[in-house]
Amino acid sequence: MISELKFSAIIGLCLLSGLAAHAQDQGMQWPGGKKAAVCLTYDDGTLSQLNQAIPDLNQAGLKGTFYLTGQNMVPEFVDGWRMAAAQGHELGCHTLFHPCSGNFDWVPAEYETESYTLRRIIDEARLMNQFLYAIDGKHKRSYAYTCYEKEVGGLSFVDTLSKSGLFMGARGGAAPDPPDAANLDLFDIPSMSITDEVPFEELRAYVESAIERGIPAVFCFHGVGGDYITTSREYHQRIIDYLKEREEFLWITTFVEMAEHLDLFPVEITADNSPF
Repeated sequence: MISELKFSAIIGLCLLSGLAAHAQDQGMQWPGGKKAAVCLTYDDGTLSQLNQAIPDLNQAGLKGTFYLTGQNMVPEFVDGWRMAAAQGHELGCHTLFHPCSGNFDWVPAEYETESYTLRRIIDEARLMNQFLYAIDGKHKRSYAYTCYEKEVGGLSFVDTLSKSGLFMGARGGAAPDPPDAANLDLFDIPSMSITDEVPFEELRAYVESAIERGIPAVFCFHGVGGDYITTSREYHQRIIDYLKEREEFLWITTFVEMAEHLDLFPVEITADNSPF
């Protein structure tokens, strides 16, 4: 026989488990009662982003996150990025030299991630942040992993990045099935890479799944109407139009604003905070 006290305890535990499961099913809570967050992110700071992507976002009243790399910041681009920041777009960090694996034949030997150290990748990120501060005057920043790579010298730097105090969060690469809200890592938020080869139905399913599950849907673009890894301007506009149609359910925001809303930032931002 189960005592009345034990029976009450079992019922209480069942109720708590049910509430926890319900909370997980509901996903994250987003501003204005929205069902999901959407972030439009753009890598490398290409000219087509300044000339095509930003004007189209502005026309729709949307804000994007542009992950800039130092080697693409030629002087004639700087004023354009300063204007983009003044318009409300986020300038994010994509390191100084965009290191990637030596498996890519276009990567110079000096910038192969296999030869990087934890200190070097963090130092590059810190210096790029200082460069970006000189452009937009902002302290809060987010990071995007170059080539979606999260290892240098064979070691993961996700934890080092999260403890560095430099960023609110970080965008990772593609995940076939984005994790539920309870398992989301703020320093490895998955994203969907977009080019003209990605079927629109696949893109729409990604967003609708985010709405159903209450999780972020993050897109990664490179060239828009030009440059490389290209999305045509027409397809980019189609995506914008679709998101505007679903705006009743979507909080379309910058990556850093989304990360700040999640309120999971583990350490205080300071000028010289360092894990080393």
